[in-house]
Amino acid sequence: MNDLEEYYKEFLFSLKNRSSANDQYIEEIFFDDCLKVLINGGHSFETEADLDDASAGGYIYSPFKSHGLRIDGYEYIQDRQIINLYVCHFKNENSIQTLTQTEINQFVSNTKKFFEKSLDEQFHQQFEEDQINQAYDVSKFIYDFEGSILEVNVIIITNCLLSKSIKSLKLESDDYYANRLTRLEVWDMKRFFDD
Repeated sequence: MNDLEEYYKEFLFSLKNRSSANDQYIEEIFFDDCLKVLINGGHSFETEADLDDASAGGYIYSPFKSHGLRIDGYEYIQDRQIINLYVCHFKNENSIQTLTQTEINQFVSNTKKFFEKSLDEQFHQQFEEDQINQAYDVSKFIYDFEGSILEVNVIIITNCLLSKSIKSLKLESDDYYANRLTRLEVWDMKRFFDD
């Protein structure tokens, strides 16, 4: 067993134990653990955001998947007018799985649909009526701050390994979210191990 596989097994064991002990979804613990790594490396803010003032900075866990729409968290960097949109791809498997280009394309497409639909006021209002609070919070934030979002970062965090066949994560202009410069970043198990 190599060092990465050992790291993965210990990481998964820790997640499962804390999920059971805290009666908390394993994906949420994984998301928070990953964000701590990003924070420590200077890739994210130093705190979880205040839900009442997300514009002040920090990340918010907001998992939502439905009908070709996807979002797992977001963070607004006010001084640079950038929104980070997080996709949390967690596989509860004993061995490390592979993240493929097809999966990445799907995540980018589904998150783009969520972002662009959120620019329509009626979209977030339906969540308010249905009491889907996580989706409402992020959708309403995107709607309210549309004019203050110049760039979008899509950040996939995963306990998989990025497929070796993937040569580039650069998005084409057709993939940009509502015509805003959009960048894609993937934090896979190897990147967390190396960081």
